[in-house]
Amino acid sequence: NDAIYAVYVRGVMMVTLANNFLRNTDDSDPEIAIERAEVRVLRAMAYWILLDCFGNPPFTTEEDPMGAFKPEQTTAAELYAWLKGELEDLVSSESALKAVHTQVYPRIDKGAAYGLLARLLINHKTYTGVEDNNVYTEAMAAAKQVVDNYSLATEYRELFMGDNGQNADVLNELVWTACYDANK
Repeated sequence: NDAIYAVYVRGVMMVTLANNFLRNTDDSDPEIAIERAEVRVLRAMAYWILLDCFGNPPFTTEEDPMGAFKPEQTTAAELYAWLKGELEDLVSSESALKAVHTQVYPRIDKGAAYGLLARLLINHKTYTGVEDNNVYTEAMAAAKQVVDNYSLATEYRELFMGDNGQNADVLNELVWTACYDANK
């Protein structure tokens, strides 16, 4: 099926591109450190899609070599644990990822990472095979970070207009955007 193939290939490609960026940069420049954190969120999103759709994809990070390298296939539980740790690190106070509503549209901030963390945690039983009520409490706390820091736009239709980067009312609702520019 072409659609299934496309999701898999795009997810693996996103991970590969993210790893390449992380491999070729460091945190010595504050702006690059922010970009590296954003790329880590994008890589986490790609891995979450692969986990959710396929369960046990091949796993690589920026520490793995480039070129003729065959990555090991991970398990769903191992990838879940890695993603949980990665996202918790990204939302921590030590992370270079910008706080909610402090990033320039349409870049990623901690709100997007909290949202992804909540999605991951709420489905932990699917990925690990074990239900843990404490994880639901963690999921609720992550989701609360999103709910408490974003508000719905007054006019729903304005979410689909070309001025989202300038419309303050709409910006309060946007957590993770696909940037559409009316002029480009």
